[in-house]
Amino acid sequence: MRSGPARRHPPRGTDSNGGFRHRADKGSQKSVTPPRRSADALRLAQRIGWLLRANRIHAPEPELRGLRRFAERWADIFPGAPPSISTLSRWENSTSLVPHAAVRGYETVLGLRDESLVAITDTVARYYRGTAEAAPRLARCEIADDRAARRLDTLIDLAVTGGNVSGPEWNELTALLCRTPYAILSPQRTWETLSERLLIEMAVSDGVKWMHRAEAYQRLMAHPVGGAAAIAAAASASADRGAQSMVGTVSVFDSTAAPAAAGLVVDHLNSPLTDRTFAGALLACFRKVGQGHFRSGQLVVISDLLTDLLGGPVTAGTAALAGAILRQLPLGLRQRVPARIWDLVSTRSPAWSVADEITAAVAAATTEAWDDAVLRELVRESVFADVFDQRLYAQFMIYSTPYRVPVARELGAALRRRRHDKDRAVPLVEALRVIGGPAERRDIELLVLDQTLPVAIRDTAASALGHIGGTSHNSFWATALSATRLRYHATAGESEISVLDRLIYAMGMAGADSVLSQVPATPDLPARIRASARWWLSLSPCFRQSART
Repeated sequence: MRSGPARRHPPRGTDSNGGFRHRADKGSQKSVTPPRRSADALRLAQRIGWLLRANRIHAPEPELRGLRRFAERWADIFPGAPPSISTLSRWENSTSLVPHAAVRGYETVLGLRDESLVAITDTVARYYRGTAEAAPRLARCEIADDRAARRLDTLIDLAVTGGNVSGPEWNELTALLCRTPYAILSPQRTWETLSERLLIEMAVSDGVKWMHRAEAYQRLMAHPVGGAAAIAAAASASADRGAQSMVGTVSVFDSTAAPAAAGLVVDHLNSPLTDRTFAGALLACFRKVGQGHFRSGQLVVISDLLTDLLGGPVTAGTAALAGAILRQLPLGLRQRVPARIWDLVSTRSPAWSVADEITAAVAAATTEAWDDAVLRELVRESVFADVFDQRLYAQFMIYSTPYRVPVARELGAALRRRRHDKDRAVPLVEALRVIGGPAERRDIELLVLDQTLPVAIRDTAASALGHIGGTSHNSFWATALSATRLRYHATAGESEISVLDRLIYAMGMAGADSVLSQVPATPDLPARIRASARWWLSLSPCFRQSART
């Protein structure tokens, strides 16, 4: 698929041989080339080791918090070949690779929900190992081919006939599809059916359930046989103006090195269907540039688009993401970026100590504190990382440990102190979107209803209600929708349409169909909002129910 119109001359910014030529800023005779900056201060092994140890040292049973008793309980449950204390220590201190069976073992010994730790480990392993292979990054145990074939048949039959497929089952299904030799499904349409259903479930799931499905879809996207069907399904969904979760639908293209996916990302940057598809394409660019998925001509287009974007009004979050992408470009392209653009993306709002505040408060309230440096870095990433995915996965790391409750409490306290400060409230609300619980949900509801707050805060708060813990009553949804609708008519602003769109998304995620069903019949709401409501109401009840398991 072409990424743009055919050209009869080299792309802008290249010489006749296709090399990069230097473009100086009009106001300067030179441009600066900042060094590449590492995107992840913590190594992957540190993240996984911290995850395991944080759950062990805060185990509900105090006796399991010591390594010796933990190892003994493991041996009681799995008497075959239990790990030694030294092996457990190496896993937790990131000096030894952690296999899938080890993560499952921690879940079992600690009495955690199956796959709860596997889901986040798979997620961060795929993201930070920087590859676009189909197979899971966390090595699975081998099983006999005949048993694998029977199990795969059972799971595919469930998926294509409308049965309930849980997150762990999507995990298992796609892991089996990625075995060598790769499975060949017949008829070929089966790949499309699997991709279309999984993409819908990914768009309407949350938390661990979303992580399972997002990892499963990335496996399909990168699959040497089924990848084309997964790419086509995402392309079709991203062309539907009524579909919600369009950021995620487009950003999933970062999972594959296929030329078709690279072309689609550049197309969405050049001619975005909506602001959401543009945001998704921008997010996909970060990993795709870093992993070398684009051709040189496409990189020139991306560089020029980002430079033009940063030359106009742009939010702090977009500027940070664009800067992170620019820093990953090849040296020749980075040298073409004007000095004023580097100055812009290097400018930071004044540093503030929320990560230190939160970590210190959590440590003071926790009887078994450990490795505050890792927790502090994860809190910092959750709030301040330039790239949304890095913030999200740090939030999920905290979400997957007993630190979730105290960190949410401190994030909520920090938000209440800074609720009118847009630059500080927005990242705090975004972090609470994943980490927050029912108590913090009440604070977020108040932000949505407070029409005196900057629209960016209300927009982020409305989006957060689609994911934060707890539930909202139908009376809240009706009040929030009515207040935002009135605000939209009073201002006729695109920003209020965005808040409305976020509310529709949150209501869909919450299953507030009784309020949602009134939206399509309300003619004074924007067409985009009515279409989004219809999209939710038209979804298969089976798929929506399955996405909650």
